[in-house]
Amino acid sequence: MSTRSQVLFVERHEYVEEGKKVTGTSEAQIYRHSDGYPTGILPDLKEFFDWNIGRNSDFPYLAANWIFYEKRKMEKIYDMAKDTSYHKKHDYKGAKGDTSDIVKVGYGVEKADHMIHGDENWLYRITVKPRGDDVVGRYQEQPE
Repeated sequence: MSTRSQVLFVERHEYVEEGKKVTGTSEAQIYRHSDGYPTGILPDLKEFFDWNIGRNSDFPYLAANWIFYEKRKMEKIYDMAKDTSYHKKHDYKGAKGDTSDIVKVGYGVEKADHMIHGDENWLYRITVKPRGDDVVGRYQEQPE
């Protein structure tokens, strides 16, 4: 059984417009199908932020890079596994029509509604500072 989760990336920003301070947020919420428990995802997030250094505060790329990084890592794991049905190198042309191919599933973009849905167990809120590569995060368990 997979432990499904959501990762909500949030950037709070402020600027001055016509002499007035304006604040706002940018948000992107990503669905993760497997290994969504804290001991599964938190090390992955740390590894990702270390890899993404220099772009962690570049919000338009952040969520896209998270999906790219995790899918490539997942692809490598399945390509190397000898005990799964994916015991083959990925052939992107050969995956045409295969809706369960590992590069087509596992992650998705959700509406940023700060909620977990149905059978999801975790919501991780990652607050990104608009300048620098500092990241502050916390997680919450789904209420019963």
